[in-house]
Amino acid sequence: MYGIKVNGVNFWEETSGSGVQRVARTADPVFGTSPAGLPQAVLVQDLVWVPAADAFLPLTNTPSLLNEIRTLTLTIDEKAGEVALQWRSRFTVGTRTKTVVLTGSNYHGLGMRFLQELDGAAIHISPAGKPDLSNNRQDVTAFPWEAVVFDAPGKPATIAVFGAPGNARGNPRFFAMRTAFPYLAATQGLDQEPLVYRTGDTFELNYLVALYPEIKAAEALSGRASRFISQFK
Repeated sequence: MYGIKVNGVNFWEETSGSGVQRVARTADPVFGTSPAGLPQAVLVQDLVWVPAADAFLPLTNTPSLLNEIRTLTLTIDEKAGEVALQWRSRFTVGTRTKTVVLTGSNYHGLGMRFLQELDGAAIHISPAGKPDLSNNRQDVTAFPWEAVVFDAPGKPATIAVFGAPGNARGNPRFFAMRTAFPYLAATQGLDQEPLVYRTGDTFELNYLVALYPEIKAAEALSGRASRFISQFK
């Protein structure tokens, strides 16, 4: 999920009064192949980010805080044992305001919660090694990528998140925790300094989420990060 605060409206929580990312349009999925000839599926949605009070207005009359075009591209590389999801969100300022101020807690961003049955097997890794998440500690550090490996008997897995160089503030600030449950989020440090955009501005977020049926070493994930980053040059 991707959630932050926009002009004080909380789009991360799902409690009463929280903002709503309303789906305005979902295009038919497109099935084909990637430039490298790999099987690929692309799903595009138009979303409007609105306060709770406007969640049930007709879409044609809804004054939004943000307008988003979200493109999800799923690519399967069977030879490499990789299922990759590229998450691209393109934002413009909505009609409700002329200025949006993006804020949030240190964990607000593109976040992942995992199957509860895997909680005990989850280990966070980064280019700098394993963050110290013992004794309820949390870690927020900027890296090109961060991952969680699951050394589950008979079912090893790795899931990694990579940030694109064009994202505001560069490398994601990865929020990691193990207590009360394992969690990983790619953030932009909105708790430290807001991001401000105005009418006419366009901004994007690009991430890659990759899943492997094995325990991946940090060196291999750093190599994958380099290949992902190179596509933006």
